[in-house]
Amino acid sequence: MVPFLATGAVIGLVIGVVLSVSGPTSQVASPGQELIVMGGAGALVGGFIGAVLYLIAEWSSLRRM
Repeated sequence: MVPFLATGAVIGLVIGVVLSVSGPTSQVASPGQELIVMGGAGALVGGFIGAVLYLIAEWSSLRRM
């Protein structure tokens, strides 16, 4: 389960950072704050998606037995 969570979190982090850097600048937050928020949110969502994919993979492997 840990590889799925870690991979999902890293992919989500990278996507969040890319979106933060390539998006428009905010009037109320500094670029560093945007990077932290978007990277953190991306890592959380990516970890959640990784956990769901792990559960689907485990469930499908148990049904084949």
